[in-house]
Amino acid sequence: MAADIPIGNQLKIVLTGGYWGIQTLPDGPINWEYSQFDDKKLTQVFTVKESGTRSDLKIVFSRGYTITVEYFENSTDVPTRTKVIYID
Repeated sequence: MAADIPIGNQLKIVLTGGYWGIQTLPDGPINWEYSQFDDKKLTQVFTVKESGTRSDLKIVFSRGYTITVEYFENSTDVPTRTKVIYID
C-alpha cells in the first residue's frame, strides 16, 4: 500500500473484512502508523505519518475474504473513496 500525499494533506485507510499480515522486516512500514488488528470487527486503521514524503507498506492478504478499503482524506468522517476487493 503506497501513498504520495501532498504537503499539508492527511490520509487514513481502514481495511475491514478479512485477515492480513504486515511485513515489518527487513523493509518495514515506511511513513505509516497502524492500529492493532481488531479480531472482533476484522478491521485495522492505517495513517500516513507525514505528508510530502513517500509512504509504503507491504500487506499479505489471506485468501477467501472480501476486503473493504475505505479512504479518509484530510480528517473527513465519511470515506472519500471506498473500494472492495476479493482475495481469491
